[in-house]
Amino acid sequence: APDDDDTAPDDDDTVAPDDDDTVAPDDDDTAPDDDDSADDDDDTVLVDDDDTVGDDDDTAADPDGDGFTWEDGDCDETNPAINPVATEACDGTDTDCDGSLLEAASGTLVAAAASQGHAVPASWLVGNVVEASAAGRLTGVSMPIDSPASGSLTLGIYDASGPGSPGALVFSIEQTNINAGTQTLSVGLGSVWLLPGHEYLIGLWTDSGVDWVGDSATSLPAVDGPLTLSGSWSDSAASTLPANPTWSSGGAARPMALDWSQPLEADQDEDGWLACGPYVDNGQVDNSGAPLAGGDDCDDTSPLYHPSADEFCTAGVDYDCDGVVAPPCGSCQEWIGTDTNLFGQDGQYPIDTDGTGGLPPIATWCDMTTDGGGWTLIQRTTDDGLDNANLITDYSALYSSAVGTPGSSSAYRLPANRWQDVAEEPQMMNRIELLQTDGNLCGALFYAIDLHAIVAPAPSTGGTVTALLDGADPHHLLNGIPGTAELSATDRGPAMTSCVTSNVMVPWFYDACGRNLPAIVVGHWTDPQPVIHTDQVGAAGLDLSGADENSACPTAIDTSSDPNWYAVGWHEVYLR
Repeated sequence: APDDDDTAPDDDDTVAPDDDDTVAPDDDDTAPDDDDSADDDDDTVLVDDDDTVGDDDDTAADPDGDGFTWEDGDCDETNPAINPVATEACDGTDTDCDGSLLEAASGTLVAAAASQGHAVPASWLVGNVVEASAAGRLTGVSMPIDSPASGSLTLGIYDASGPGSPGALVFSIEQTNINAGTQTLSVGLGSVWLLPGHEYLIGLWTDSGVDWVGDSATSLPAVDGPLTLSGSWSDSAASTLPANPTWSSGGAARPMALDWSQPLEADQDEDGWLACGPYVDNGQVDNSGAPLAGGDDCDDTSPLYHPSADEFCTAGVDYDCDGVVAPPCGSCQEWIGTDTNLFGQDGQYPIDTDGTGGLPPIATWCDMTTDGGGWTLIQRTTDDGLDNANLITDYSALYSSAVGTPGSSSAYRLPANRWQDVAEEPQMMNRIELLQTDGNLCGALFYAIDLHAIVAPAPSTGGTVTALLDGADPHHLLNGIPGTAELSATDRGPAMTSCVTSNVMVPWFYDACGRNLPAIVVGHWTDPQPVIHTDQVGAAGLDLSGADENSACPTAIDTSSDPNWYAVGWHEVYLR
């Protein structure tokens, strides 16, 4: 083929015409070619996508039309929203092309400080105004207070950047059971987002007689963060939020510590929710290819926590990231059903037996070990007769009032108005530790029976607690009463006179008193002690663990009060 090059060496000896007529050797392999110099690594006509040195193209394309090319640092020429000057958004993408997603940061910032304490009347609303200079999550507020009396406080957060006064309510929570005296009030907020450039009003108010005095701010930690103090404000209006709070640029503000975090944009726990927020949907997917559902994952280290998560009944945990912790479980059985890791973790647990809006949560003891766990303690008697006597009450007190502390060695009773709700299967169990002649306790014996139901009517009905057996009562937990057993208190029940009153017995299910007695005055005892008939222990046979009184007691069992009765040092009744 004709060759128009006249400079040797020439590497074109097959292609004609050749558009190079000035440079040899010729490195072109594409025609037409817009290069007129060597060392060209282009393989695309007119539009140059190379970022390699030695390129002589002077025309760079901007396919997405955002005004930035590859050479300008645009990391995605298919999306005009992604470029070097874009604002980083919560979308799982490096929006501003800086090589990273939202950077993580956390800390505590003292929003305001006062050189000395300043007393404020209880009806006043006081607080601070902060401005967020970057998007982040406010997770807690704390401040020193000095309360002259017990009561409650309400914390509110308002976005004061919008119309109206004091602005839109973002979050509020009441803190009850504030004790008298100097203390640090710490309020967990869960997840309250602060938006850049917005001013937020954070205040406390009360209608329960609590006064507070701000102490020196030196006791509160301070670090740099994306929050700046804009001012302080106070108002002497009514106990509820005033319509027109007074703003000021200074003054005796409350020393208040704010816990904040600027969380990661990545979906670290791969639950489909980003830690940052608010979320911007740009079609991103997680590592499995599923669409990312949104931002505001309040714990990106665990897939259990995200805005669409089921709210389990574990107390103090906010699974669905709405800033409100889940109520306690209704029973020990519900606790262990929610989290099987609690197996073997015997201890004191809060329970909310009738759910939100009914009776307040109450603490009790949970046996999380025996026969699979999930047992809720409803009564305990010990060898302390004077302490056991506190349990001898009428039905009204038994129904509504707790006695003693569940996580202790004292006599204890869960109010009977909780029994029906904690008996889910239902079953009853006795935990009995016999007392030896040397004063030591035997190993624990566990006996259980199945119930059909247990019902505790209100005192006004004139009734009493009724246990419906789902079969026999071979261990005499309910003293062998067949079919339907009724509880006897000092003022009602089938054996209130013959057993509870005459024999000074702790209220329980009696007919002819029985063989398994939570506490009774018998023999030389002058105070009620728990006892169990010697024949009954033998008749009960092996317990849930395969033990009996012989294997549980290494030495002789105490029968000093009466040869027919074993002394019991520890007698507990559980339901599940």
